[in-house]
Amino acid sequence: MKIILIKDVPKVGQKGEVLSVKFGFGKNWLIPQGLATLATPSILKKIEYKQGKLKEALEKTLKQFAKTIEKLKKSSLVIVAKVTEKDNLYSHITAKNISDEIKKQYKIDINEKQIKLSHEIKRTGEHKVIIELTPKLSYELTVKIDKELNKKEDKKKKTIIKK
Repeated sequence: MKIILIKDVPKVGQKGEVLSVKFGFGKNWLIPQGLATLATPSILKKIEYKQGKLKEALEKTLKQFAKTIEKLKKSSLVIVAKVTEKDNLYSHITAKNISDEIKKQYKIDINEKQIKLSHEIKRTGEHKVIIELTPKLSYELTVKIDKELNKKEDKKKKTIIKK
């Protein structure tokens, strides 16, 4: 049975793929769940046309993402946060915080869902974060967490610099 996937299905295929599957799998699970439709000649022609358009759009977005990565490669992202005496953060850094900082510092709009954290960021220092722009294109960004200087430390630092 030939089907066309409407949505991404893990371990089966991605949206828009034309696949041959066993009759029972297609009829009893994929089609009723709304994950696939039957592949008829008219639908196949429509799919080919749409895939051509999607391929052009994908190439355009990949070029934009390559430019984005080039901007991010130039320097590491620095986030200033409030910390305790032991350099622990009062609030951990989330993908949303990183997305907002990238937007503020680089003027690049990255969705927080595209940022993958290997662990929660709860301490100052450098941390590696993966930005997955597309399933095939990702970049490892270094995020440096600095502590926010309070007023006393800020005054001490200014007096040291003046001397």
